[in-house]
Amino acid sequence: MDAEVGGTSAEEVYEPEGWYKVKKGGKAVPMQREERQPEVSGAATQERPNHFKRAAGKKLAEKSVGKQHVRIPDGATRIILRPQGGLAPLTRLGAARLLYYVCKETGISYGDARRDILSPNEAQQTLLIATEDKKRAEKYQQITSITTEEGSKTEIEAHMTIPESRGKGVIHNVHLSVSDAEL
Repeated sequence: MDAEVGGTSAEEVYEPEGWYKVKKGGKAVPMQREERQPEVSGAATQERPNHFKRAAGKKLAEKSVGKQHVRIPDGATRIILRPQGGLAPLTRLGAARLLYYVCKETGISYGDARRDILSPNEAQQTLLIATEDKKRAEKYQQITSITTEEGSKTEIEAHMTIPESRGKGVIHNVHLSVSDAEL
């Protein structure tokens, strides 16, 4: 069925003259007429040998993007909060309300705390707080429990992580006044 749309016939649409194909690097190359052949299952794998690798790569990329955590700025101090009884009772409250309770326990204003990053890690049952302010970091590290409006109290163990430039590990019961060199 041939139809003419806007004065252009079907043959003119498939004529490559005036059309450009964009290649890698943004280079435009005039199109040439190609005779398309129907793909058969055996020929498809021969014509596109990297097809399966690309498909697997796309699936892997989708999974990794789905699990991606919040980006934390360089130089930010990271405090890990490990609630007893797991993270689920706290995450049910919601991020804003949880931040409110953390502010209530630490004495930090809600406006200042909103500049910090609060990220739950359900796999490890921990709560990450990242801040660039050392005073707030010290207050976050001193949290021992979170009490909600309902009266439920959750005991919390808080510790600061080692900077990215150092080796990984967890050190407990170290005061913030102790410098990295002393550790």
